[in-house]
Amino acid sequence: MPSRGLPLSSVITGTIVTLIAATTVAVAAAGWRASERTVDMLWRELAVNVATSATLETVRLVDDAIPFVDVSHDLVASGELPPADHVRMLRYGTSALDAHRSFTWVSWGDATDGAYLSSFRFPRPDGTVAVRRTDRTQRVDPLTGAPATWYVDDERDEHGWHPVARRWQSEVYDPRTRPWFRAAVEGAAEGVWTDPFVFRSRLQPGVAYARAVRRDGDLLGVWAVEFEMKPLSDFLATVEVGEHGRVYILEDEHGWVIAHPAGEVVTADGSFLVAADHPDPMLRQAWTTWRSLPEAERTAPFHVEGYLAMASPFPARTGIPWVVLTVVPEDDFLGAAREELRLAAVLGFLALLVALALGLALSRSVTRAMDGLREELLKVARFELGPARFSDEPSPFREINEMGVAADRMKQGLDGFARYVPRELVRQLVAAGREAKVGAERREVTILFSDIAGFTPMVESTPPDTVMAALGDYFEAMNEAIAEERGTVAQYLGDGIMAFRGAPEPLDDSALHCARAALRMMDHVDRLLASADDVGHPRLPTRIGLDTGTVMVGNIGAHDRFSYGILGDAVNTTARLEGINKVYGTRIIVGPTAAANIGDRLVLRPLDEVLAVGKVKPTWIFEAVGVPGEVPADVLDQLDRYAEALSHYRAGDFGVAAERFAAIPDDPPSAVMAARCRALATDPPAGWSGVWRMTSK
Repeated sequence: MPSRGLPLSSVITGTIVTLIAATTVAVAAAGWRASERTVDMLWRELAVNVATSATLETVRLVDDAIPFVDVSHDLVASGELPPADHVRMLRYGTSALDAHRSFTWVSWGDATDGAYLSSFRFPRPDGTVAVRRTDRTQRVDPLTGAPATWYVDDERDEHGWHPVARRWQSEVYDPRTRPWFRAAVEGAAEGVWTDPFVFRSRLQPGVAYARAVRRDGDLLGVWAVEFEMKPLSDFLATVEVGEHGRVYILEDEHGWVIAHPAGEVVTADGSFLVAADHPDPMLRQAWTTWRSLPEAERTAPFHVEGYLAMASPFPARTGIPWVVLTVVPEDDFLGAAREELRLAAVLGFLALLVALALGLALSRSVTRAMDGLREELLKVARFELGPARFSDEPSPFREINEMGVAADRMKQGLDGFARYVPRELVRQLVAAGREAKVGAERREVTILFSDIAGFTPMVESTPPDTVMAALGDYFEAMNEAIAEERGTVAQYLGDGIMAFRGAPEPLDDSALHCARAALRMMDHVDRLLASADDVGHPRLPTRIGLDTGTVMVGNIGAHDRFSYGILGDAVNTTARLEGINKVYGTRIIVGPTAAANIGDRLVLRPLDEVLAVGKVKPTWIFEAVGVPGEVPADVLDQLDRYAEALSHYRAGDFGVAAERFAAIPDDPPSAVMAARCRALATDPPAGWSGVWRMTSK
């Protein structure tokens, strides 16, 4: 491909010379007054944005109260939600808490009999929050005959509701005397926001929205929704204003601290901290100065003893009489800004524009091209060889275009090479940064062998091109199933596959994922079997064996040519497991170590205890049946019946075992075991241990 574009070195050199000359010649002083106005404007804009964010966060927290209380008012006023039905009222309040995560308390105060019904979030000692409900009814204490309050408190956990308290309290709790009740009765008909108060159980500020319910002029009661303000303090802690600035939310009239970025809002005895004597000096000084300002100047930025500050009342439409106070040290905000403005004044306005225009154009062009090339090279380094070509989007610079062509050729060569090796394995080796040399290490991995049943006679009777087409579809499906569980295909053994999981990158639960891969492979096999006749492909039934063991894993071969693989007894044992499928008529056999690691996360059938050819120790083998919850009930019943028959077989009750195995329909392992038991019953072996000795691999 011919080179295109200008020489990069000439362009960069010429641009640098131009920038220096323009900067030297075009130095001009910017006005100090203009810099001051710019800084003040930036501060005002920042403070307004911060106040708007704090206001919106507050409104977002409490905004659901008004529509909820309005709907609840209408339900009671219309008679659809009868206050006398305490159970239904409490259920309604609890559902409101579940639907509105910001609600802390939902309450109903009955004007007729003074009943108090509420659902609320209750902080547990361990830091979790429970949902509780309380029914406080005014009655006469049966023991004393005096007026008292009967408390019924329940708490909800994962098992449902359970009682917390059932008790009499001589001190009458009458909601009609509470501030929120009186405020709603005396306030506007559409509802009111109460004065802030302190949640005693949380030592946090709170506020309530309450509305009285009347029918035909008669007062029925009051709905109230209460909110804890701690989320606002948590929000303010995330707001960045300079390096050391802070934002506060305060009640306007008394200076009560509603939200503080450090959570300093309430005293230990449950009283509000007041801004005028707050331990936070920034808050204390800014509040005192702001309160001393004339009313007309209170919405403008102001200075106080080394600080910049600005107070922004909540909009009147919210109905909340609070103010957002933003404070930042002057040096924190203005120091760096003024230095930058002084520097800009020295360099000059014209030089700045020229440097900015030229630098931006050059930087954008070079950066875009270099970034694209860098990303492609990083992908190559990670062995991610996608179809994108860097040279399809040429740069104005010749050198970058030539590097792009070289990168494309390198990708093309590596992509061709990658078809001869396990691509995912190479990615893991590259990511691990290991040097490619002969050597191996001991590692526990899970190994999987698969093989096509009856492949040799099928090849002899099928045209080669048909065999190759069928194998292409088959191996693609098998690779996909293994890759989905992050397994690695180590090599193809004719029509078989050897794969493993757990190297070179250690992975958790390799046995479980390999077994899942085997089940996925069988799903693909079933699909290919069902469509074989339609597409003219031979049928490729498959058997799989898998187990977990410690092997030598690494680069195996000569120093000038090797492959990444595994060696060890576990490899040979797993290969034997695949072959044992032929004996029992199964499709997936799992070895004992893998079965132990899988546990009950898959349905595994204990098939038999066998002694494989060439082995001195017997081992249990298991059939992978499926995923719990997806295996049909009749199959699970067969497995239970098989286990019962197997226990008779191992105990040497061959006649009983034969009958039990034979009674299990449509189950190849049961048929195999029934035939074996009948033969053993005819000629019982001496010293029977329950272990079956395999006679072939």
